[in-house]
Amino acid sequence: MKSTSPDEPELPPTGSFPGFKRGTEWWSAWANGLLQQANIWNGVWGKMRAGQLDMRQWYKAIAESLDVTAGTAEQMLQVLNGPSAPPWVTVPWPPMSEVAVRIRRPVDRAHSLSVSLSPLGAVQQTGSALLGSARPLGTYSLAVSVRAEDSENIARGPYLGFVFSDRYVEPLAVVSVSATGTY
Repeated sequence: MKSTSPDEPELPPTGSFPGFKRGTEWWSAWANGLLQQANIWNGVWGKMRAGQLDMRQWYKAIAESLDVTAGTAEQMLQVLNGPSAPPWVTVPWPPMSEVAVRIRRPVDRAHSLSVSLSPLGAVQQTGSALLGSARPLGTYSLAVSVRAEDSENIARGPYLGFVFSDRYVEPLAVVSVSATGTY
């Protein structure tokens, strides 16, 4: 999370404990839900104290409260579980280092990981292909890297690929790279 003020620290701070960012996102989702609930029921309370609350307003407040509760629960679960589709990772060009990606399925060093990259559209057909590799960083994270088979003669253009494990049928992540410019 990028700080908007020069006085505020950037989150997560360098060296923060594991799960810091996820924890702050989870608590922020919960706090946002509580704030929305407070606003709904504060409006109802004012009408109730004034003796101006009718059943239509009461039912509307209950329905809004249920919507907020369901939305908050969904947001909190998404923070914990991640999105339902494989995450996309874009490797910058030229590839300087590995790119970390959070995945939905657990992996460890016993998994055999592979990255398949294919050119898209109008790729310069002459030149060497791009090769991808992946390695586990943690139980739910990978490091993805891309390199050229022959750095002097690269087939330029956009590439799309997938990270696979020998233990799962579906891809763990989707990889994109735009091989343009110098290597």
